[in-house]
Amino acid sequence: MKAKHVVYVILSGLLVLPLSLQARVLLNTEGRIDRISATEILVGDLGFRLSPTVKVFSAERKPIPLKTLKPGDKVEIEVHQVDRKRFVDRIQLLK
Repeated sequence: MKAKHVVYVILSGLLVLPLSLQARVLLNTEGRIDRISATEILVGDLGFRLSPTVKVFSAERKPIPLKTLKPGDKVEIEVHQVDRKRFVDRIQLLK
């Protein structure tokens, strides 16, 4: 029974990323979009890469496509960091 428990513990440990590789929220900020593409966003003077899995929400908090956003839109962005790489993982359109 102990050997089975040890195997589960080891396998569980392998599935968890090292703390240094886990994403953490670095910054929440809002502003107007100056420029946006499929891979980058510039809000005010801050430019960031977009996560391949970026989640975008309308002002009513419903999921919307990234292509809906355009320069001039007011948004709130959530910036994450993994190791030294920073990226936007969530964009909320504001009214």
